[in-house]
Amino acid sequence: MNQQRQHCLAAGLVCSLALSTGVAVAQTAAPAQPVAPKTVATAQPVAPKTVAPAQPAAAAAGSAGAASPEVLGTAGSSTAGAGSPAAASSEAPPEMVPVWVPNRETPPGAPALAQPEPRQKASPNGVAPLARWPLPVAPAAQQEPVESEPPRVYVYRFALAGEALTTWQSSSRYDILSDTRAPILPGLSAAVRIAELPSKLRIDAELGANFESTTSPGESNRALTADGLSATPNAKLSAAHYWAGLRASRPLIPWVAPHVRLWGGLADQTVEVQFRNQTDALYTQRNLLPFGALGAGFSVSSPARYVAGLSLLAEGGYRLMSDVDLQPKWESSDNRITRTGPSLGDLSRSGPYLRVALALTF
Repeated sequence: MNQQRQHCLAAGLVCSLALSTGVAVAQTAAPAQPVAPKTVATAQPVAPKTVAPAQPAAAAAGSAGAASPEVLGTAGSSTAGAGSPAAASSEAPPEMVPVWVPNRETPPGAPALAQPEPRQKASPNGVAPLARWPLPVAPAAQQEPVESEPPRVYVYRFALAGEALTTWQSSSRYDILSDTRAPILPGLSAAVRIAELPSKLRIDAELGANFESTTSPGESNRALTADGLSATPNAKLSAAHYWAGLRASRPLIPWVAPHVRLWGGLADQTVEVQFRNQTDALYTQRNLLPFGALGAGFSVSSPARYVAGLSLLAEGGYRLMSDVDLQPKWESSDNRITRTGPSLGDLSRSGPYLRVALALTF
């Protein structure tokens, strides 16, 4: 029984001590008072501040779920509250700007609290720091537009060309001298511009030469059988065609120009015939044959942006040439004896032609 009494007395003593301690703490703690929302005054240099959440007072701890105000405090403030004697100092506390911040647990329908307004914090030495928002930037000095120079355009006045010329031979006598009636004559030509009219009409002077060489073996030569010859000959024709002309052109677009050309010249033609029954004799005949031609065509040129360019020319027309009586002769080595061979007939060299040339212009 004595032990039970002692235990009861000890428990009562502990309860009385706990009750007296709670009353003392409640008397010393300052009750939290609500602070009305306040707008931020004009920014002034203040000491650096840190955000310290305010501790709720013991007297207001019973209401759960209510909005809890939070106050911006200084870095040196204690968690005991502003009313604690330990927070007092001989130096005046820096200005505090209370701002109401809504609690996440604010029930629906509660009045909206004031939102914090942005303010500029002062640096520790009392000098306002630079603004964080973008500063006005002076517009860059406008540069005057630089006009690009147009590409240089060259005017070509000279041309050197390699060409191919073919003329359709309508005479059957040509079969004695060649196995084809449309031989291809390679050649060279040169041109120079002599006039350019305001209407963009250009006139060029041209000089050129084409070379011809054909052979006809006796086995394929049947042109002489109608004349009653006992044997067919082996024949060869060689000729050089020298010519000059004028070409007038007018470009439709910068790289295409149609033209008309009038040209003519002289052909130095040599025919050699060797009959089978006279293998030791070579009958020859040389003639100078004038000719003239008229043609039309077009040229396609590369852009005139370089010192030299290329031009492709195509032309068609008709060429007229004098006829020749083929009657070759044989002469001895000492030129004392001359022998005339049988007549092979009249050879006509006139006919339509086609000319293609590739020129280097500069």
